[in-house]
Amino acid sequence: MEVQLQKKIDELVNISNERGCVTHSDFLDPQTQTQAAALLNKRKVEHVFCGGYEGAERSALFLLPAWMEEPFNPGRYLGAVNITPSDGQGHTHPEYLGSVLALGISRAKLGDIVVNGTGAFLVAFLPMAGYIEANLTRISRTSAQCRFAGLEEITAGSRELTKDRCTVSSLRADSVVSAVFGLPRAKAAQAIESGALTVNWTEMLKPDKQLTPGDMINLRGHGRARIGQEVSQTRKGRTAFYAVREK
Repeated sequence: MEVQLQKKIDELVNISNERGCVTHSDFLDPQTQTQAAALLNKRKVEHVFCGGYEGAERSALFLLPAWMEEPFNPGRYLGAVNITPSDGQGHTHPEYLGSVLALGISRAKLGDIVVNGTGAFLVAFLPMAGYIEANLTRISRTSAQCRFAGLEEITAGSRELTKDRCTVSSLRADSVVSAVFGLPRAKAAQAIESGALTVNWTEMLKPDKQLTPGDMINLRGHGRARIGQEVSQTRKGRTAFYAVREK
């Protein structure tokens, strides 16, 4: 992964130097952002990560040419699509993501999906945002309307979160995944071994791996959750924690 990232950064730096313009990567998860920043800082390359709004999780890497003096303007490169399902019901992050991916779009071309009470905001590069606005007509089985929205309409506080109390025998990955996503433990273990689980945006293949408070877990097809910092023991000796999930 780091070798591929290094090659991509070399490519972006060369393009930026040759053309003297702003260049950018696809959207990156937080772990990849950290790795990319370390590589760029060693080379003293001017750069910025931007996901369209303050507090964004997925961000694109932008390389800035030496001549550039004005502040970086994300609105020149990124846009948002406001998606409103017609049924007025709360749809989940996986439902929005799955419907957009069904258009044949790679996840790397999409930023955050911020779910709120009436719909969701999706961040994408401007051409992609226009394509989604024109072609996304359904969320799951429900018709939906899309409109292009300004980045200023998105706030991290727009996210609707649920906080569920879970109890497990231990913070083993398969136990936690089973409790958080409502799967039988055997199926949770099978999903982990198949590569469906990431922890802090890194693939985890061992069902018996111990997780820790604060870990972000993402199970393909089921969504993601963060293990709360407060972990306690029940009277029966089980481990209790809160799973914070985006609706």
